[in-house]
Amino acid sequence: MSTVVAVANQKGGVGKTNLTGNLAAELAAQGCSVVVVDLDPQATLTAWLVGRSDVVGTAEVLLGEAKASDALLDVPTFGVRLLAAVPDRLRVADRTLASEVGSERRLAKALRGVEADVVLCDCPPSMGILTASALLACEVVLVPTTPTAEGIDGLTQFRENLARLSEAFDRELRARVVVTSYNDRLRLAREAREAISTIAGADLCGVVIRESVAVREAVGHRVPIRSYRPGNTGAADYAALAQEVF
Repeated sequence: MSTVVAVANQKGGVGKTNLTGNLAAELAAQGCSVVVVDLDPQATLTAWLVGRSDVVGTAEVLLGEAKASDALLDVPTFGVRLLAAVPDRLRVADRTLASEVGSERRLAKALRGVEADVVLCDCPPSMGILTASALLACEVVLVPTTPTAEGIDGLTQFRENLARLSEAFDRELRARVVVTSYNDRLRLAREAREAISTIAGADLCGVVIRESVAVREAVGHRVPIRSYRPGNTGAADYAALAQEVF
């Protein structure tokens, strides 16, 4: 059985895709068999790993038109396999699934046929059917959060919605909060991290992902930070996060 992890937050711009891709590459480098699932209709993760591609992927799997194990793409630069997103198709799947009763369970069923140690799901910045599907399929929810007032507000709303979803489906959803884009030289960031600690409590990860231009550059070069700048603080942070979470 795979350990399924949802990387989710209803607020955009908090580093979900960076966290998914870099954490996946780090786990693969440590010897884990890793699958990443792009559930975001923007398909940023897919573009980063393999470029824009017209392939069978997440949409077809969710609609029951393909098996997940048959649709996985090998990504040698990351050492992982990818269930890719094609924007137009995933948007159609999103609308279709939203109108069908019980469709939020489809991802969990599809992933049962996938052989991997870890499955990481990159969710869209919303609490729609695609995010709900990942949350109901996972054992752990990683919640990247920026140390800003907007980040704190987004975290508060997400935790409230997570509690409602947990109650509605009578299922405990474990969340781990990860502070991203952190700059300890800024008083605002330090104060925001303290506020996040108060909200998250024991769910807050000790490791923070420090702000790094190189992490953003790595996306443009289509590689993980551990390959692009092995000595960068971002590479060290993701390696430490992999150890803490797994």
